[in-house]
Amino acid sequence: MTHHKDSQLTSPLTSSLTMTQMSNWQSYIEQKVGFVLPTRQEHWLHRAILAVAKNNAMSVDALFAAVQTDEQMWQQVIATVLIPESRFFRHIETLNYISQCADDSMGSCRVWSVGCANGQEIWSLAMVMQADNHRFELWGSDVNKAAIEYATHGRYAIRYLQEIPEQYHHFALKSEQEKSSRYWYMSDRLRDSVQFFQHNIFSEPLPSLPKMNVILCQNVLIYFRQFDQRDILFRLVQQLEVGGYLVLAPGEASFWQHPQMRRIRHSAVNVWQKIDSNNNLF
Repeated sequence: MTHHKDSQLTSPLTSSLTMTQMSNWQSYIEQKVGFVLPTRQEHWLHRAILAVAKNNAMSVDALFAAVQTDEQMWQQVIATVLIPESRFFRHIETLNYISQCADDSMGSCRVWSVGCANGQEIWSLAMVMQADNHRFELWGSDVNKAAIEYATHGRYAIRYLQEIPEQYHHFALKSEQEKSSRYWYMSDRLRDSVQFFQHNIFSEPLPSLPKMNVILCQNVLIYFRQFDQRDILFRLVQQLEVGGYLVLAPGEASFWQHPQMRRIRHSAVNVWQKIDSNNNLF
C-alpha cells in the first residue's frame, strides 16, 4: 500500500501553507481518494504540496486550481503525497497462507491485491505460488498511476534482493544488456500471470475482473474513515467467490462484521472467508 515517507523530500522550502489552504487540500484529497492523514503526518502533506508547486513554478493556490481539471497535475500531487512504500516478503505468513488457499481452488487461483503500491507484495506472492507449482492469475491495483507503471515494469534496485529469501532469487534476473547494472527484473515466468492497473477503490466502481479466490487489502484501510472502510469492505466482498478469502493486515478492521463472511482464527493472518452468495443482505 501507499505510505508517507519524510526522506523523499529533503530540500529546504521557503514558503508555507495557510491554515485555510491546508484545510482545502485535506478536504480535496479526502473527496478524491478518501485518505485522511493523521494529524502527526500533516507536515508531510504540507511539504509535499509545496514541493509540487515549486517544481511547476506555481503558487499553492494556482496548483490547487489546476488539479481540479488537470489529471496529469493531480497525479503529480498523488505521486508526491502518497509515496508507494512497500517491501518484498513483508509478511511471509500471509503469502504462505494464500498459497495454501490455492490448493482449494478449482483451476487457476485468482488474487487481487488492492493498494499494491510499487508491486513488491504481489510479485512476492507470485514467487511463492510459482515455487509451490500453483496455477494463478494475479492482479494489483493502486490509485497512484506512477506506482502502477513502476510495478508493471518490474524493475527494482539491486538492494531489494536482500529482502527476498535466497530460494526465490532465480526469479530476479539481470538483462543481457544490463549485466553491470544495479537493477534486476522479474522473471517472464511470473509476468505472464501478473497484471497491474490503476484504480481508486474509494470512488470508482468495482473493476471488470472475474470473481476472486483471494483479495489482499493490507495497510490500506487505516487511511480511511471507519464508515468508508465499511463501504470498501462491502464492495470487496461482492468481488469474492463464495469460499474465497479476504486478507487484511493484522489488526485492521477489528470492528467489522458481515453476514456473508466468517472470520477464520489464525495466529498471524487477519483473514475472512465468504460463506454466502446473497449480495442483497443489506
